[in-house]
Amino acid sequence: MVEDHHEAPLSVERLLTELAALSHSARVRAVESGPRFQSRDLCRRLLEESRKAVFVDGSRGVDWASLAVRVAGHLGPEPGADSTAALRAEALAILGNAYRVIGELRAAEECFLSVEPLLTLPGVATPALLAEVRSLEASLRLVQRRLPEAREQVRFALSVAAEAGVRHQVGKLLLQEAKIVEAEGDLAAAAGLLVDAAETIDPGVEPELYRIARFNLLGVLLRQGRHEEAEALFATVAALFADEPEESTHRLRLRWSEGLIARGFHRLEEAEETLLEVQRELVRRQMGYDAALVAIDLGMIYLETGAVKPLRRLAADLLPVFAAKDLSKEAFACLLLYQDACKSARLTSRLARELALFMREDQRRPPSLKVAFPVAEEE
Repeated sequence: MVEDHHEAPLSVERLLTELAALSHSARVRAVESGPRFQSRDLCRRLLEESRKAVFVDGSRGVDWASLAVRVAGHLGPEPGADSTAALRAEALAILGNAYRVIGELRAAEECFLSVEPLLTLPGVATPALLAEVRSLEASLRLVQRRLPEAREQVRFALSVAAEAGVRHQVGKLLLQEAKIVEAEGDLAAAAGLLVDAAETIDPGVEPELYRIARFNLLGVLLRQGRHEEAEALFATVAALFADEPEESTHRLRLRWSEGLIARGFHRLEEAEETLLEVQRELVRRQMGYDAALVAIDLGMIYLETGAVKPLRRLAADLLPVFAAKDLSKEAFACLLLYQDACKSARLTSRLARELALFMREDQRRPPSLKVAFPVAEEE
């Protein structure tokens, strides 16, 4: 029997629209009791919605993926690469990733554990599915701070994608590996991976992925203190984001990069002016972690110039940062320590570096994995 490729997608869209108008509990009842909702096409469409929603509204991503898992549970057996087991495995992995995004790490772990026996069934573990599952699992291990496992998973996904000749997946996975390696503290290796990613990604086919690869490389070069290379790359990266609106976070971070480049070349007045501008905007947007990191960058300028008054003024300027809603209690305590060091003019470059590293780490940790800042010994 030949499928009607014109009518089926319209039918799926109608079903999706119908589900979207319901509460989640009503959607669950509809999917569980209505055979018309129990189709492979709708399951795949629900997974698409989850992928799109997860980074905008994590809870919505969980809702769509959990519905897809329920739909997959009602499907009859079907052999081959597009088997029911393969669809269930994909749905569970997408649901696990959505749980990761909202910080429900135990639920995410359970989803990935449920995927494993499905992957051992004949015809299920296709290269595309394996690469996606291991990539998503690597993201969970990264959040759990199980970094060696995260890199092992992404390296496996890379080998599968490369062997299958899936070029677009290779570029994305190199970006992911760079993120893991950066979290391990190996900035040089992260920079190398980002260069490889940019060379692998076709900017005409995947412009957003290419932009992120270049943008991330700029940030890593600045963290390494490779200011000449960062300055050379800056114009290219700025041009890639030129069409974004003024309110774009990327454009604000590029302005931050300008300040760091100026500091790296000892144009300290320019650096101070730029970083103060960025900090004010970050405070306005309630982006507490980033505002604190810019404050630490400013403190490093005042340490370099030996300017005590601006350092003490910076302590007072930190007050609005404490009101940011994204700071954990551990980050709040870290910021108090920094404020006291500025106020008493006892800030050292070592303490500033360690505080910045802690803030970056704490920003990435889910609430269940937050840790207190270990107070550094005096230099």
